[in-house]
Amino acid sequence: MILDATKTLVLLLPLLAATAPTNALAPDRGSLVSGGWTIRWTPKGATATQTAGSKTVVLYENHTSTSTSPGAFETPATSSTLCYMMSGVDTVVSYRCSRTGEGGMHPTAYYSISAVDLAHGGAPADIRSLFDEPSLIRWLLEDRYVSSQYPRDIGVPATLDELVENLKSYCIANFNGLPTSFAVVAAGPSTAVVTFGLPHATETCRGQYTQITLLLPIPARRQSVFDAAVKKGSLLVQFQHLPPAP
Repeated sequence: MILDATKTLVLLLPLLAATAPTNALAPDRGSLVSGGWTIRWTPKGATATQTAGSKTVVLYENHTSTSTSPGAFETPATSSTLCYMMSGVDTVVSYRCSRTGEGGMHPTAYYSISAVDLAHGGAPADIRSLFDEPSLIRWLLEDRYVSSQYPRDIGVPATLDELVENLKSYCIANFNGLPTSFAVVAAGPSTAVVTFGLPHATETCRGQYTQITLLLPIPARRQSVFDAAVKKGSLLVQFQHLPPAP
């Protein structure tokens, strides 16, 4: 199984590289149905509406604004938010955003992936709702970057929260939001490719973006929602085939 997983990951590397901040693979508009919700996005933003209901959740809004009054440094401040859709698995929807700004003491830049759960009004989604916690801990610690940041004198954590606490965010990567900063970008009969996107931890490292990609086993009890996502084309690897949003 490990050999097959490795081969799958190697085949998907070109796709995964395209999820970096400067390369948006997803089209600028599209629509999909996932977990009883219809998700639509355009260059202006994205919303999710219950397929058999009246609830609507605003996922994100893209915009650029310029301050009309000069700031302390006598230069107009400009800020921009640009997000794009990454995946939908059941009621969990993931997207990546960049927030940049000019003016003031220095430019600003912030990149991250966010996952939200439509079943809970768009609140942050926890990756443990899709994958088993022991598997998450195992494969995160197998990742070269994560293992390099994990204290060697501490044993294997019992929970994902303990792992995050032990990692202790530092300048380049903020690990605190790891459980909710993910997107399922591809899936197969028993495994899924998951990408975590972490922003910088301090202003000194503003603009840094840390991407961690894992091949995770899908719990048998959740296989059906991943199969449905593949069938409906709601994962990033399939987005180029989506019809435009109505």
